[in-house]
Amino acid sequence: MTKRWDVDVYVLQAKKKQLIITTKEWYFPVGHDKEKVLSLWKKVNDEAISNGKNGFSVFTDTAEIFDNSLEFHFYEYKCQFEQTFRIPMTAVCAYSVSNIDQYSADDYRKLLDHHIVN
Repeated sequence: MTKRWDVDVYVLQAKKKQLIITTKEWYFPVGHDKEKVLSLWKKVNDEAISNGKNGFSVFTDTAEIFDNSLEFHFYEYKCQFEQTFRIPMTAVCAYSVSNIDQYSADDYRKLLDHHIVN
């Protein structure tokens, strides 16, 4: 990214302006324990507040979650997600159609309830 876009990612990370963690690094070291994953998000939220931030944003690629058959654990976790934050968070969650098709229509509607869909 440094050469291509003239953005030094390492400097951004050192200044705590950017955190890059893969889906595997974030979700799988703690297995499918939604409480542990939620506590990681709470830590990021608290660090953002202590660094003077008034919000943060996230991009999540859900493919590895589905590839590891954790989609229903992920769904349960998403249902508690909003309660974790004391400042606004904007999240972009990338789903493939084939992965979404694994949910029942009712579960899919519930999943949409936890995403802003216009």
